[in-house]
Amino acid sequence: MKYFIYLVILIFGIFLIGIGFFAYNFLPAEKYENKDFVIQVGDGVHQISQNLYQQGLIKNKFVFETYVWYKGLEKQFIAGSFTIPAGSNNFELVKILTSPQSANKLVLKFIEGWTTVDIANYLLEQKVINSTAEFDEYNKVGLWQDKYSFLAELSSTTTLEGYLFPDTYHFFSNPSVVDIIDKMLKNFDNKFNESMRLAASEQGRSISDIVKLASLLEKEVKTEKDMRLVADIFLRRLSLGMLLQADSTLNYAIGGKNPSLTAEELALDNPYNSYKYPGLPPTPIANPGLIALQAALYPQANDFLFFLTAPDGQVYYAKTFVEHTKNRQYLR
Repeated sequence: MKYFIYLVILIFGIFLIGIGFFAYNFLPAEKYENKDFVIQVGDGVHQISQNLYQQGLIKNKFVFETYVWYKGLEKQFIAGSFTIPAGSNNFELVKILTSPQSANKLVLKFIEGWTTVDIANYLLEQKVINSTAEFDEYNKVGLWQDKYSFLAELSSTTTLEGYLFPDTYHFFSNPSVVDIIDKMLKNFDNKFNESMRLAASEQGRSISDIVKLASLLEKEVKTEKDMRLVADIFLRRLSLGMLLQADSTLNYAIGGKNPSLTAEELALDNPYNSYKYPGLPPTPIANPGLIALQAALYPQANDFLFFLTAPDGQVYYAKTFVEHTKNRQYLR
């Protein structure tokens, strides 16, 4: 009986020590100011606890992991950047790191048809960069050609106009310009897929020419139906040796958005002036989305050679110049 009592006391003592050990290690690791902590995509509980320990946010990895496994939260951690308040204990840490609302994420939405200038200004407005020069430094084809094969045919001195894929992007807080551009180029690489590249090759067309045409479509018309019709019009005008006569290319050159160019502007001697220079513009004039790219690659055959887009977005088509002139007079 005496030994049984000793055993009970021993077990109870071990139990108290265990409770004390876990309780002590659940307390904040040390005194610290608010800290930023990042969970990368794919980080497991062990990696997370290792990082927390190395940054002085927990006292004991075993205690932290035991609590996580006990609560069944091992798959609930959120990839992202978190601000850990000073003095957070293990309970609070786990709650923060498993809550989507706690992650510091930056959402950037780039619109179809934006130029690289628009993108740089948007990043400046969102306070992602301090000056557009930060963006311009990396907006060069030559810096990315080794990583992305679709840029190989381009001049290394040109900008990435046309290839920064418009979409909604999610970043950890404080992404670099390199992070942003890389993600946009990677998205283009994925969206302009092997099927589309094969179709372009079978048509004897380069990716750059398709992107140029798609960028015009983004600026000239709005709907998928009109994009496909206008793509066919532009391609047939090119095959017939006709000038494209697109206001959007000249507007790109002069940095304007005027739907009714002046006679002086139309006479401008500039390679982007498609009223004077034949063929597609030297580079894309915007960053097209997937619908415009698909329209440029898969145009809708039609008999029109002319079109006009009204201020409300309605497109008026014509088979002859006489019909086109009537449409112009109607829209005045």
